[in-house]
Formats: sequence, structure tokens, C-alpha cells
Amino acid sequence: MALIAEYLFPEGSGTMSADSSGNGYNLTIGSGQWQTGYSGYGIQSNTINGTPYAGNLGTGVLTNYTWMFWVYRTGTVGSYGQVIYDSANFWFELWNTNVLSVNVGIQTPPLDLNTWTHIALTRSGNTYTFFVNGSSVATNTTPNSDYDLDRSRPWCIGTGGDGPFPGIMDEVRLFDSALSGSDITGWMNASAPDLTPLGWII
Repeated sequence: MALIAEYLFPEGSGTMSADSSGNGYNLTIGSGQWQTGYSGYGIQSNTINGTPYAGNLGTGVLTNYTWMFWVYRTGTVGSYGQVIYDSANFWFELWNTNVLSVNVGIQTPPLDLNTWTHIALTRSGNTYTFFVNGSSVATNTTPNSDYDLDRSRPWCIGTGGDGPFPGIMDEVRLFDSALSGSDITGWMNASAPDLTPLGWII
């Protein structure tokens, strides 16, 4: 298990957030996107297929991986709002029914409004599993090369071609393997929530 990228958003201002994994895949942050996060600061995109984004996440293609992050849904989308997008085929998004979905036949239960929720998506071979707050909620096995993770592509966090996720993201992590449920719970519990009232960071 290796941590490829980690975004904890400690800066709270400026146009860049450092990749805390030490691999150097820093995120470009746009104007007005800093917010109070789950722990410290977080980000909320206000662009379509724009910032925050990383120019790439290295080289090579992954067929085993884990994405995980905290989300705080503040609204509902008209159609879709993307949380992870590779500028090509990888669509990880909120639907207007308030579920998070990937196009491999699985989705989460509806996300609660104005509540921090921990999300993890694992892929092991052709098997995909969603975890919500550390518990497995959906799994499916199906081949779909669109979800091969091409690290060389530009990766958007909190937005994509269908528009931004309506809410805040924090503690975004990408691993090069499918983590176990206990590993996911361990990372989820690694930091304490920030009890500061939510609001835009000036």
C-alpha cells in the first residue's frame, strides 16, 4: 500500500495546496475556493472542469486503488456534480438524487445535507466497493476500462465537465491498492473534526 497523493488543505489561502504525501502532485486552487474543512481548511469548487486540479498524478495506469475523502453537502445539483474527474473517462459524481455514483453499477445512499460524511471507493481488479463512514454499502464486479486510473491525466477535485460538487471536500487521498475496511476506518479516524462554524475563508 502506497499513498500516491494526499490533500489536507492546511494552507487556508493562496493558489496552491501541497500534496502532503511528499510526491509533489500539488493542487492549483482558484479564487474563493477555501472553506472551513472537516479538520482545519477544505475546498469547494466554483468552476466547471477547472480548479482545484492537479496537472497529473504521476505516470502509469492503476487497476487497483482507493480514493477517500470527507464531503459536506450544502446543496443539490440539477443533474450531476463531480467529486473526482480525470478530464476524460473517470466520472465520480453526485446525482440529483444526492447519491454518489461511479458508472460501474454502484452508488452510495443519499448524502445527508450539512453533514460531514467520509467516502471511500476501492477497486481490486474488476471489483468496486463503496464505503460510507467506514462501512461497506455497495459492491459490484464488472469490467470497465474507463475506470483504469491513468495517472498522467489532469485530475480535478470537486469539479468536472458536468459541474462542481455542491459542498466542501477535505482530506482527499489516493492509494495504489484497494484498502481493507479496517484500513479505511483507521484513516477516517486519523483526524478530529473542526468545530468552527462553516463559512467562506477570506
